[in-house]
Amino acid sequence: MEEAKVTSKGQITIPKKIREKLNINPGDKLTFKENEEGEWIIKSNKKSILRLAGILHRPNQKKLTVEEMNQAVKEAVAEKYKKDS
Repeated sequence: MEEAKVTSKGQITIPKKIREKLNINPGDKLTFKENEEGEWIIKSNKKSILRLAGILHRPNQKKLTVEEMNQAVKEAVAEKYKKDS
């Protein structure tokens, strides 16, 4: 079990072992939540990019090449500027 001492300003230093495990860096934000048993849960607000994997997948959607995507972007930009003029 790790411990941290509270300063007179209400600040603590999170032990290095915990900071490394949670990948906590200076400036990161933490969330504190009380569970039903009255225990406090501390979570890092960092989210992994991996949680986004597959969110754009649509069954039977044609796979595009990078060139096809670039062309679609060019056409969309051209259309937008044509409308704005």
